[in-house]
Amino acid sequence: MELPDADLKTDTAGKRQHFQKDFFYRLVSCHNNQGKKWMKNIKKDIEQLEIAAELLDKNSPTGARLSLFLLDNLAELLMYNSVRMEFAWDDQFASVRPPKCSANKRRKIMDYFNDKVNFLVEEKKLDYDQEQVLKLGHRLRNEAYHNGVLREYIIIPITRAYLQTVCELLPTLWIGSYSYTNHNEVKDFLKKYDKNFGDIDHDSLRQICQTILKGRECEVSQLSVAVSDDLINRVEETIEGLKYLSSNGQKKSPDEILKWMQFREETDIEFGVVKSDEEFRELWKKVEQALSVFRPKVTLRTLESWKRKAERIKLEASLGVILAKFQEIDQPFLKIENFVSEAVFEYDEYINSQIHG
Repeated sequence: MELPDADLKTDTAGKRQHFQKDFFYRLVSCHNNQGKKWMKNIKKDIEQLEIAAELLDKNSPTGARLSLFLLDNLAELLMYNSVRMEFAWDDQFASVRPPKCSANKRRKIMDYFNDKVNFLVEEKKLDYDQEQVLKLGHRLRNEAYHNGVLREYIIIPITRAYLQTVCELLPTLWIGSYSYTNHNEVKDFLKKYDKNFGDIDHDSLRQICQTILKGRECEVSQLSVAVSDDLINRVEETIEGLKYLSSNGQKKSPDEILKWMQFREETDIEFGVVKSDEEFRELWKKVEQALSVFRPKVTLRTLESWKRKAERIKLEASLGVILAKFQEIDQPFLKIENFVSEAVFEYDEYINSQIHG
């Protein structure tokens, strides 16, 4: 954030008073301990970016996944500090203009990744491409870290897009000191970039990030093909799984199987252990009545429509549009994909148990 000149306000008596910049200078102090703290932080940020780039160079899904963890962490810290500065600015001028956010909205922005992204988009500190990269990258990070969803076929190109985005954001969102006078540790660290930086500012950070990114940029055409093919293959595999279940003793059509899977997920009926045949008949009567009026959100026609939309992603040239269209399909499809793959696995396990006793 640029530090403003002392702003002016008019009090109730019509007198003009100056807002001093002291508060903001304290936040981004270039002096003594605070300056040293900022310089150590920027060294850590650059080191984290370097390690993420080196992991991505392994050109393996595991290396890309670990790189994604580091990039996502750095992106959130940059956004957190930027948002905190915006709110500090807002508080400083609270007596002359209404706050941008309610207290409750502030808490959500400070606590949640996507809320930070949305706020910074509103403040025009993030563009559409950056917004889509951050949201998808964070989602894939959470899937991998918490649920073991690995995304082997798309993790490398998407992590390249995330690296490129963080390299764009570090110079623009970084909040810190503008000098490293006598900070020999940082000065020595920066020698590798062959730059005699007299200070650390947004321009010098931009040069450093460009050096780190060189040769590692995201190729949008390759990304569009990767995410398109990923969706097409997964949708086709899911359709084949439904046909496999339908043709092997289920006595239901693929659409009926899909309907049942979604009904089980969404119904309020409890499928617990029944104590008698009478209880079972009553339960099943209730199930059949509810199932007869249930309208599933996803059918075979939906899957075929998603496949056609996925094929058209290859025609897109905008990074943000590619990722937004991928998410538009992937988010609702992922649950269906999991339903079907789990059902196929359970059926195969049942067959094996019958064969091998």
